[in-house]
Amino acid sequence: MRLVTGATGLVGSYITCNLLLQGYTVRAMKRIGASTNWFYKIAKACKVPENVISEKLQWVNGDLNDILGLEEILQEVERVYHCAAVVTFKKNEEENLFNTNVGGTSNLINACLSSGVKKLCYISSIAALSRKKELEHINEEAEWEDSKLNSNYSKSKFLGELEVWRGQEEGLQVVIVNPGFILGFGNPDRSSASVFKKIARGFTFYTQGINGYVDVADVAKAAIMLNESDIHGERFVLVGNNLSYKELFFSIAKEMGKRPPRFEVKPWMAKLLRTILNLLAKIGIRTEFVTPETITNSISKYFYSSDKIKTKTGFEFTPYEQTIKRIANEFKEYGGNNF
Repeated sequence: MRLVTGATGLVGSYITCNLLLQGYTVRAMKRIGASTNWFYKIAKACKVPENVISEKLQWVNGDLNDILGLEEILQEVERVYHCAAVVTFKKNEEENLFNTNVGGTSNLINACLSSGVKKLCYISSIAALSRKKELEHINEEAEWEDSKLNSNYSKSKFLGELEVWRGQEEGLQVVIVNPGFILGFGNPDRSSASVFKKIARGFTFYTQGINGYVDVADVAKAAIMLNESDIHGERFVLVGNNLSYKELFFSIAKEMGKRPPRFEVKPWMAKLLRTILNLLAKIGIRTEFVTPETITNSISKYFYSSDKIKTKTGFEFTPYEQTIKRIANEFKEYGGNNF
């Protein structure tokens, strides 16, 4: 039996589907009231047979802050894929962010230890890695440093990793993956798939900032390969390509048949906007979607290396052109293309 937390999310859905395709019985944990609509759209895109879903998939409602409930859910579970997390840069959601990403992870680790779970794979993020100077490649050896460049989300994922390493010290085998910005077909209102929605609706701005990107299918493939292997006590960066936001946005627009963004946001413009937002925040005015953290990320240039997983396992990442083409087609075929 395999448990996937956050099974209705983008990564959780793909890991669940891939486990089902590999013949595993999966207990899929979701929050009470969470919709499974997009999971079933993703299952169709992944070509998971309906009879496999009905025979091998068990949905359970769960709360990472309910330790006794977690222990019950973990009965007969051998390996866990911990995908559940809050992703936000909003100041008013800071408490929920840390309660879930740190406290919830700690509770799950404790429940795994008391329930006899053999191994856990933690879906972390490149945000949990130390920020180095531009043009230097960041890998698994980058030690965490306190910095104004670290968002609260970054801190929460780093602290979540510390809870996972504690579990390792107390007898639970663990492996951590640090994906870059994840590209995939999924709910465009609640996941990184929103970038496709923004471009389809005519997003007009871009920057020359650089970030690491990875196909959600590669994240699922790597997580399962590592968690079902004898590898433990290690973490792996999962980045297929380092791309500028301009390259990414233009490629998506081309595949979706949309007009590409037209206006470049220069670094000085972004810094001015960030200053204005910080001043507004001091008097209690905060924007919902654009925050100082997201502006900083948009103009920063970070390069990531996935040489470790390539060398150790021979893992091959999907070329990003293939990824974007597939996702655009999946939105048309399975998502209704309704943005």
